[in-house]
Parts: sequence; C-alpha cells; structure tokens
Amino acid sequence: MTDKPEYTEWQQVAELLNTAGTLEERIQLLTMLLTPDERDTMVARSISSTNC
Repeated sequence: MTDKPEYTEWQQVAELLNTAGTLEERIQLLTMLLTPDERDTMVARSISSTNC
C-alpha cells in the first residue's frame, strides 16, 4: 500500500462509477466514497436542479 492516492482526478472517479455494473454496485461505491453529509448534499442539489 502506498501513501499516494490511486485516483487523482475527478474524471478517474467518474470512470470508476461508470464501470460499476448495476445500480446496487453504484450505490455501494458512492456510499464508500461519500460521507452521509455529502450524500445528503447531492440529493438536495439534484432536487433543486429539477425544480428550476
């Protein structure tokens, strides 16, 4: 294990999400990557963007 993060760019994280096959796998990946507060913020942003 190294001290250097495996992913250094947001695009790499997006590509990782894209490789997650099922919805359940994507949910699991986002749960591991984001804190509960970050997930709540994403939900709030997606709700506010649909109301525009």
